[in-house]
Amino acid sequence: MEKKEYDLIIVGSGPGALSCAMYATRAGFSVLTLDRGMPGGQMAMTEWVDNYPGFPEGISGQELTERMLKHAQRFGAEQAYGNVAKIEDRGEDCFFNVHTDSGEVLKSSMVVIATGAQPRSLGLEGEKRLNGRGVSYCAICDGNFFKGKTVAVIGGGDAAVEEATYLSNIVDKVVLVHRRDELRASQVAQDVMTARENIEIAWNSQIENVLGDEKVEGIRIRNTKTDEKKVIDCEGVFFYVGIVPITEFVKDLVELDAQGFIVTNENMETSVCGIYAIGDVRRPMYRQIGTAVSDGIVAALNMDVAMHKKPPRVG
Repeated sequence: MEKKEYDLIIVGSGPGALSCAMYATRAGFSVLTLDRGMPGGQMAMTEWVDNYPGFPEGISGQELTERMLKHAQRFGAEQAYGNVAKIEDRGEDCFFNVHTDSGEVLKSSMVVIATGAQPRSLGLEGEKRLNGRGVSYCAICDGNFFKGKTVAVIGGGDAAVEEATYLSNIVDKVVLVHRRDELRASQVAQDVMTARENIEIAWNSQIENVLGDEKVEGIRIRNTKTDEKKVIDCEGVFFYVGIVPITEFVKDLVELDAQGFIVTNENMETSVCGIYAIGDVRRPMYRQIGTAVSDGIVAALNMDVAMHKKPPRVG
C-alpha cells in the first residue's frame, strides 16, 4: 500500500470489486482493493467462462481476472493483500477507519464490501477431519487429484450439478447425492449432466458422515424415505449445499438479513452512509460474473454522485 488514506477502499477483489475499482478510478477516486486472497475470487478459480459478454469463444477465469485487474490498474487502482478485521464508522463526517488483522489502520471516505460468500459446511465429523484429504468444496481446484477414481458430489442445485458434470470429465465415476426426488438445478444444467454415462444419482439420500482414517474412503448415506443406510465407496467428496456470506466483520455495523447477507437498496447502499455492498455478499437473485460486475458499476456511479450529495440511508 503506497499510502494510508483513500477516497475508496474496496474490501474484496472479485469481478464486482474490480469493475467498481475501474469505474471509480476513472472518475478520479483514489482506490484500494484489499483482499485476503488472490484477485478474482471465485472467478479466478473457474476453469472456463463461457457466458461473459464480449468473449464469444469463452475465456478462462484466471485470464478474465488478469484482464479486469489490469483494466482497473490502468486508471490507477491499487491492490493489496490484507484481511479486514473491522470497519470503524468515524461518525457524521462519513469517513471510516479500516482495520486489518495485522494492526494496520487505513482511512477512507467510502467503503465497498465485496467479500462474497463461502461454501456452507454440514458440520459432519468426517467432513471437518478429512478436509483437504479428500473432502473439497471446489471441483475445479481439486478435481485433478481424483483422476480415474470415484467421487461423490453432495447437493442438487446448479453448483452441484455443474461441478458433477465437470468432474465426470476427469474421474471414473461420480455419485450425486441429493436429499429429494428432483433436482433444483436449471433444466439446461440437468440435461448436460444426465447425458454423462458415468454420473449416478442417489435420490432421496442424505449424507450422514464421511468415512476414512487418513483420507476419504467412502460416505455413509441414509434414504430419507425408507431410512435405509448404506456406504458408497469413493476417494473424494465435494460439498455444494449452499453458501454463507462473509459478513462477520461488519455484523455490528450494517444491516444484515436473517441469513447474514448485507441489505442494500438498488443503488448498492447499505444502512450506513458511505458504505456499499456488491456481489454475493448481498442477496442478488442471480450469482453470475456479469451481475457482480453490474453491482460494482452501479455502486461506483452512485458514489460519484454521492461525492456531491450525501447518499440516503436504506429505509
